[in-house]
Amino acid sequence: MNVLQKYGNLKHWSGIYLLILSVIMYCGLLLVPLVSYSVETKMVLTFSLVLLGEACFIIGCLIVGKTVVSKYKDDIVRSIRRWLTKGGDEMLPK
Repeated sequence: MNVLQKYGNLKHWSGIYLLILSVIMYCGLLLVPLVSYSVETKMVLTFSLVLLGEACFIIGCLIVGKTVVSKYKDDIVRSIRRWLTKGGDEMLPK
């Protein structure tokens, strides 16, 4: 494996990790109302999570590329639509 292949693969995975990190930051928004900080601190925390989540998402999309992002997005949207239209019965373990 030459150096270009090694760093190309590292670049691809770092983009995917940034996309995952953006999802984690958005999920962290659900925990903000549960912390016992002042309202001002919660506002700053919310703003920071949204800003960093968006930055990670955009940078991750630029690194990974349009085709990978659209593929995963289509897969997720398709599975959510299937789950909502059929009541989610096929996703339950049997």
